[in-house]
Amino acid sequence: MPQEPVAGSLSTSYWYAGSLPGSEYRDGWIAAHNSIPCSCSDLCHAHVWKQPFLAEKNRIGSEKQSVLFLITALFSYREYVILTRKIFVFFGSVWRTFVKITCKQQDLSRGLSIVSHGVSNRSTLPILANILLATDHGRLKLSATNLEIGINCWVDAQIHEEGTTTVPAKLLTDFVNSLPQAPVDISVPEDTHKVSIKGEGITANIKGMDSSEFPLIPSAEGGEPPVILDAALLKEMIAQVALAASEDESRPVFTGVLVQVGNEKVTFAAADSFRLAVRTAPLPGDETAHGDILVPARTLHELARILPSEGAVQMIVTPNRSQVLFHTEQIDLVSRLIDANFPNFRQIIPKEHSTRAVVETKAFAARVKSAALFARDSSNIARVKIAGGDNSGLEPGKITIEATAEDLGDNVGVLNAAVDGPEQQIIFNVKYLAEVLAVIDTPEVAIEVNSPTKPGVVKPVGPADYTYVIMPMHTNR
Repeated sequence: MPQEPVAGSLSTSYWYAGSLPGSEYRDGWIAAHNSIPCSCSDLCHAHVWKQPFLAEKNRIGSEKQSVLFLITALFSYREYVILTRKIFVFFGSVWRTFVKITCKQQDLSRGLSIVSHGVSNRSTLPILANILLATDHGRLKLSATNLEIGINCWVDAQIHEEGTTTVPAKLLTDFVNSLPQAPVDISVPEDTHKVSIKGEGITANIKGMDSSEFPLIPSAEGGEPPVILDAALLKEMIAQVALAASEDESRPVFTGVLVQVGNEKVTFAAADSFRLAVRTAPLPGDETAHGDILVPARTLHELARILPSEGAVQMIVTPNRSQVLFHTEQIDLVSRLIDANFPNFRQIIPKEHSTRAVVETKAFAARVKSAALFARDSSNIARVKIAGGDNSGLEPGKITIEATAEDLGDNVGVLNAAVDGPEQQIIFNVKYLAEVLAVIDTPEVAIEVNSPTKPGVVKPVGPADYTYVIMPMHTNR
């Protein structure tokens, strides 16, 4: 038998509608209703049943009274049926979806692609493999987190019913990508977690999870004054610096990118045991004092992938300086910060050089790429020889790059260069050379060296805002 609800309540009327009262239960219901002051409307079943049943109960004892009781009960049952229909109509009007939205397929697909960078695929928490869908001030908000970074993306949508739910990220993304470019309807019935998605000629029902289990993505409310950066410039700075960060988690300080803001400029720096990359950019008018922060390089790589090609980006540090928020008009990325002190990188940068060679960036990158094919089987060793021309200037200087694979063969690449200084020979990791040349977009690049045992420097020719220091390799071969 179902558990009885409180008499005289709306839930009582609704519960009655699903169970026709029998003689073994009605007396208890009527007694409960009589013992509690009633302010209910005509929807209350006790009003329908109370009077005829109480009257008949006192006169039961003879066959004539039983017949009269049955006749009265039939009239009461007729009233019950009418009342039941009223209840179904009433509850049909309030039984509605708590999420119902319509948006463009291409907008939804783009938003899912962005937040998917924050989805965790290896976590022991199933909720982290889901994307949170929530209505937010007339837009659809998509969220994902792996507990290290959290990403929010807002998509333009028509909001018919407010609400929130979570859906498996991969299935939702793949399904939306398969839909034609047409409006997409998303709805979730109340008290369920099954998401209905309707495209043009296609409908799917996807089982989700309770949104209350989804971790809260922190905001930067009350944080430090924002640092305003251009999106294109920020992406360029990340590409040129984050490549030098280490992937060795045993030394967390070298897995991050140091961000310094002061004196109307911003500086990014990253290093491991073999190289250092430093990039500066002007911040005219920003005289606010900001403390140094250490942002995980993985975070910046993900940020560069999802940032728009243009527009402003706000960088805000949370009040406790444990997290940083990168905010655009449609995207938020929140990341933890590394709690460590980055070494004084300026001491590592050579202050002078004995030999400097200037070469075409694309030609040099092509020679390095060819050498890498052979060097990858010999610890990425590449010999770089810098030789000046004759004194008359008729014979230009040259840079030679050599790589040897004992079991495969060898490679020699030569290109003309403007050389200033004595002849030098130094061994570099060809992988580190190839990576830096891929992120320098100036027509010419300079290589500065002092000796085979001291670090060399690679710089773009023209702007003095990027420095790449690379340690030499030592070999007896």
